[in-house]
This record gives sequence, C-alpha cells and structure tokens, in this order.
Amino acid sequence: MKHKTYVIISALLAALFLICTAAAQEDAGFNTILYFDAPGIDPAGLAFDGKYLWNADTTDQMIYKLDTAGNRMTSFYSPGAAPTGLAYDGNYLWNADADDKMIYKLDTSGNIITSFYSPGAAPTGLAFDGTYLWNADADDKMIYKLDISGNLIASFYTPGNRPAGLAYNGEYLWNADADDKMIHKLDKDGNLTDSFPAPGTFPTGLAFEGKYLWIADSDDLTIRKSELIGDTDTSGGTAAIVVSPVSFSDPVSIVSEFDPPGTSPTGLAYDGTYLWHVNLGSKTIYKSDTSGKIIASFEAPGKTPFDIASQGEYLWISDTNKTVYKTDTNGKQIASFASPCAFAGITCSSEHLWISDFENRKIYKADFAGNILASYDSPGSDPAGITYDGEYLWITDSESRRIYKIDTSGKVVNSFHSPAEKPFGIASDGTYLWQADDGRDKIYKLKVNISPVEIGKSKQQTFSITNMGDGDLVIGKISITGKDTGDFSIQNDNCSETKIKPKEYAIFNVVFSPASAGGKNAVLQIPSNDTDEALLNVPLSGTGEGTGYLLTKELWIRAVIYTEEKGKVEALWQKGGEDITASNDRVIWGYFYADPADVSWGSEQNPDLFVKIWFDHNGRLDVNFFHVSVPDIEVYSDYRYDGVADQQGTTTLTTRYIRQYYENGKSNMEKNEEDGYPPAGYTAKGNPKGYSTVNDLRIAAIINTVEKGAKEALWHKGGQDKTDRGDEVLWGYFYANPSDVTWGSQNNPDLFVKVWFDVDGRVDVNFFHVSVPDIEAYSDLPDNGTYDKSGTAILENRYIRLEY
Repeated sequence: MKHKTYVIISALLAALFLICTAAAQEDAGFNTILYFDAPGIDPAGLAFDGKYLWNADTTDQMIYKLDTAGNRMTSFYSPGAAPTGLAYDGNYLWNADADDKMIYKLDTSGNIITSFYSPGAAPTGLAFDGTYLWNADADDKMIYKLDISGNLIASFYTPGNRPAGLAYNGEYLWNADADDKMIHKLDKDGNLTDSFPAPGTFPTGLAFEGKYLWIADSDDLTIRKSELIGDTDTSGGTAAIVVSPVSFSDPVSIVSEFDPPGTSPTGLAYDGTYLWHVNLGSKTIYKSDTSGKIIASFEAPGKTPFDIASQGEYLWISDTNKTVYKTDTNGKQIASFASPCAFAGITCSSEHLWISDFENRKIYKADFAGNILASYDSPGSDPAGITYDGEYLWITDSESRRIYKIDTSGKVVNSFHSPAEKPFGIASDGTYLWQADDGRDKIYKLKVNISPVEIGKSKQQTFSITNMGDGDLVIGKISITGKDTGDFSIQNDNCSETKIKPKEYAIFNVVFSPASAGGKNAVLQIPSNDTDEALLNVPLSGTGEGTGYLLTKELWIRAVIYTEEKGKVEALWQKGGEDITASNDRVIWGYFYADPADVSWGSEQNPDLFVKIWFDHNGRLDVNFFHVSVPDIEVYSDYRYDGVADQQGTTTLTTRYIRQYYENGKSNMEKNEEDGYPPAGYTAKGNPKGYSTVNDLRIAAIINTVEKGAKEALWHKGGQDKTDRGDEVLWGYFYANPSDVTWGSQNNPDLFVKVWFDVDGRVDVNFFHVSVPDIEAYSDLPDNGTYDKSGTAILENRYIRLEY
C-alpha cells in the first residue's frame, strides 16, 4: 500500500478550524497536525526515540521504524506472536507481547537483550519514565509499575475498561482506552487528572514528541501527530530548562583554531603533513598547513561536497548527490560510485572506506569500489564526520555535539563533548583531533586529556538545573540509562520530582565509580515540562583503570586466559543476571570470554569461563568458576575488596571447577578434577521432553529435587556464534521451574551448557553442574525422538561431556 501523508496546510481550512474550535476551548481536545497510514494492518504500540517513530503491529508481528512523515526506514519481526506495547529508554526498545505474556528488551535491530513475564494476562501499552517501566493490561484493567528487571513496584486500576496505549511526558502518564475511546491523563499514583476524546475510534498506541502526542489507531489504520488544545497551564508561564555542565566530563580542549576560507566547513582529512578541508558553501576543496595557510585548492567534482578522506596520492570526496568521487590530489577525477546516503562522512584505512550516514544513523564499512561489507547503528543520532586513527574510528554527532570513539565493530570506547557549535568534519593526525565547526565557521585543533579513575575509587560532578523561563519548571524523576548505567550514580538529588521557580536553580551530584577498566558511557535523563525538551539527555562518560571487575562494592573477580596467539590476555566479563531467592540468598551469574581484539575466536557469544556467585543468607559467599574452553584460565577473587586478590587458581581441561569461598572472615578454595565422564553408579533413566536447539540437536535436563523429586528443567538459550574458521557454538543453561521449587528462577542457573560444533565434524555437548541436587543431562543428535547419550552431574562430578 502506498503511503499517504496528510498535512493541514490550507489557509481556509485553518481559518475554519479556528472558528470551529474557538467556542470549544473550554473542552480540551486534540488538534491533528499530521497523519499517515500505518505501515501494517493492526498498529498498536508506539515509541519515539528522539528522531524516529517505532510502531508495533500485532497482526503483522512486526516492529516498524518510521520517520516522522511516515516513511518506513526499516523493520524486523517481533520476538513474540502479538506485539502490543512499545517504549524507548534512550538506548533500547521495550516490547510487550499479549500472546507470550512477556516484556522484551530489544536493541534497535530486534535482538533480544533480556525478557521477563508481564505482571498481567494481556499486556498492552508500555512507557518508560527514566527509571521505571509502566505496563497497561487490558484484561486486568490495571497499570503496573515495574523495575527494568520486571519486579512489580506498584499498580493501580485504569479509568477505562480496555487500557491500551501508554506514554509518559516527563510528569504524567497518558493512557489510551480502546473501549471508551478516550485518552486519560494520570499522575504516577494513578489519580485521574483529566480525560480527552481520542481523535480516532480505536486508539491503541501512544508516544510523546515534546508537546505533541503520537496516536496509533487500529480501526482506521492511521498514526496521528496531535496537539492538545484547551488544556490550561497552571504554572502561569513557560518553563525553560538549562543544565550545567553539558556533560559529565569535558576532556576535549581547543589547542588552536583558524578561519577556513569561505563558509560552511564540513569535511576534514589529514594526509600526514597537510589538512584537506571541504567547504560546502564555495564547493571547493582546500589544502592547507596545520596553521590554516592555504597551499592549494580545486573545485569539487560534485555539486555539493560534504566530506573528504585522504589515501596517499588519492582523495575520496563524498557529495550530497549520493556519490563518492575518487580524485588525485590535484582534483582530477579517477572514479566514482553511488553512496548509501546523501550526507555521508567518509574516511579510510589501508584496506577499507568507512562511511557515516547522517540520515539513517548508520556506519558502513566498504571496499574501494563502494561495495558495502558491513554496517551497524551509529552511536549518535546525527553522525556527520568520521575519521580513522589507525586503530579506532572517531565520529562527530552534530545534534548532541558529541565526539564518539568506537572500535571498528561499532562498540563505543568513549565519548566526549565537542567544543564546536555544530561539529561536522573530523580528522586525526595521530596526536591531535581536528574539528570543522559549521556553526562558527572554524577549524579547531583539539587535545583529548583522559584522566582515568581507578577501579574501586570514584569521581564526582555537580550538576545544576536552572529555570530560565517565566513559569514553574516541573522536574520528573532524574535517572541514568545506557550501556554502563551501573558505573554512574545520582547522589544528593535535590531536583527530582520538584518544582523550580523562574530564574531559580537546584543541584545534584553524579558519581562515576568504574567497576572495570575502559571507557564507560551512559546517559543522564532529566524529564520536565519544558515543551521544547521534555526529556533532556546529558551524556555521561569516564574511563576506568585497573584489572578485573568489581561486581559489588565488596566483591571483585578477574580471569586471565593463556592464549597460544598472545600469551596471557585479560578476559572480558559479561553479566548474565541476578536474583534473590525466597530464602533471601542472592545469586549473580555471567561468564568471561576472550576479547575478539586479542584472538580470532574471541566472542561475546563464545563463553570461556562460566561463573555463578552465591551470597548465602547465612553469610557464606561462593564464587564458582566453570572452565568451558581449551586454554588454561587463571581465576581470581577478592572479598572484601581492598585491591589485593584473596584467592587465585587456574582452571584447565582437567581442573574444570574451582570454588573460591568466603566465610567468617576467612577465604578458601577447592578444586574438582574432571574427565567429562558420568560418575559410576549414577544412571539417567528419565525420558524428558527436552528442547530442539540447532543443527538437529535436542538437549534436556532433569533436576532431582528434594522437595518434589525428579522435575524437568527449563532451558534458556544464551546465544550462539560462528568462529572465523567455521566452528559453531551454542550456549545457555537449564534452571528449575519456579512453579516446582521456591529457588527456581530464570536468573538462577542450575546447569550451564556449551555446545561446540567443530568444523571437522565433532560435536561436544558440555554440561556444568552449578547447583546442589543431582542433575541428569541428555542429548540426541540427530534428533530422532530417543536420547543417544546421557549422564548425571553431581557435586563431586560437575562436568559431563557428551561427544558425537
């Protein structure tokens, strides 16, 4: 179906609208600014990420990404069969599914990050307030407040009979009801403050964009952008939020600057001696020394040049006509190819071109003929310039005024506030960064001074929120979101859920306490009633220094892998989850893996060392390491953390299990020598239903519980991957069903599993016992309904290997 976009532009229609609504200002309602056909046949949940709309379609089982004119940017299948609600937390999408009765956390490509069961039987609308998720339920007629792990915090009944869409505008929850065709305005305690007729007949999705409300309607299959009229502002004026400083730390400083010729400097490159800069205004390419003295210039080959890259005797110039030109250093055109976007930043390594897509938020890796080899989402919303320093990519974002440092796989290493008013082109000379400022028509030489914070220590920054408007500024709950949320915290919060009078201010502190080494990035979110910036995002960044990982304030762990390629390398930690049992025991689990930058087989989806940590309610702490790789791996722990490891051991192909435990102020360590064979005298006699996995492999587990006897365990897939040489890996774990035993939980693994499909044809199904009861493990390859191999894992024999 061809998209139709309808905009009210006629002066006559506008005049008639004013006449018709002038008498109705006493009754608030919605003025539709724009509407368009929904991309699917049953539009439901809506979310707005600051630039794009996301729409879940229940019947299509799709999640669509749209621009604000309704054009489809991309789409992917939802994880469940009936996606209903959507919310965006600044980095991730949250998707409620009425069929699975699940709430999924997704990245913007549709990959599942985590999931949990919804509190009600028919989850519909979702909203995120900066800290908590809010979930409407059509059957229960309830709105539930949840933390991001799915724990229920509070709930209240909805004013209508069929709550659907849900949105949060920084102060209030807005709930669309499909039965009474109303949109209700609620405070966060569930009190109804107002109600308005929906512009459609079956409102199902809501999302806020500043002062505008986007409304999906599954009856007329449209998405509307609407403005509330007649809703009185009791503040007596307009609020205007100003936050200082503009980021957590600003290690980027201007060393020098010069005025480039012409206006609109957009692109930059460095050839080892000279700077090359693109001037969009004069359509000219300039060569200058690093003080700004012009050495040479030539007319750009295209009509509107945007960025430039230097490759020895050649230049690569991107043009907004969606073309990349290859020229010599005198401007003679040698070749050209179609660019994936109009506003394209460009840089090159010795083997590849790298292109940043300003329009679609993408980074592309291409060969020198323009063929796209890989792509991933850019870290910012408007990637303008890009450069390569020999190891990392640096990307400028013109909207957030950020400079991102990323590795060539797209992982953010660090980010910094740019001093440029409108940062576009960027170049690296190996020591300094060079930045083109299209706002002030300047080119800056920048120095990056990073002051790392040692693991276990902290750095504090004081922020102030000032109201520069003439009405009350209402601040919602200030929160931190993003990749490294746990490394930052808010303290002395005098701002959240308060009113700030005009020209007054309030302060709070953000503390950076790195749990591990490396660049850390998060976002401070400040919701308010400022109509221009209803949700203000303040970037947080810092760098940790040290080894290992501080999992809690008092527990530190570390793993070092003995590789053939590079000797000893630090393993990377990936937390899987945590939970509290009914007995008040705390469990944390995860795994270590080899850094892909160190070895070709390193991957986040190829665990080398499973870890389960048990904080017993009686005071004992167990740190359990399970070797699941080939090289020897050193394991360390320190409790209570003082910077010196209390216990150290080495896991190997025979010493598969090490337990480092802490009790009564003392630490100890025990090891299990394992051969992978089931223990003598134990026979697996069950016939569990099991789970079909990949490559026609079925696996199963039965836990012999004290409470209820033999019970089939539930399977949770963690991930899978393929190595460079073609080996495949699948990993996950079995856990006890919570309906069978009180300690059963998806975040309390009982039997870790790693399956290795060797490129030579061998298949290893590895089971690692991480619980107390005996656990029977089964496998069938190929899956023909009868288990070929089985074995029982016990406390004294934790490792079972079933080989094909």
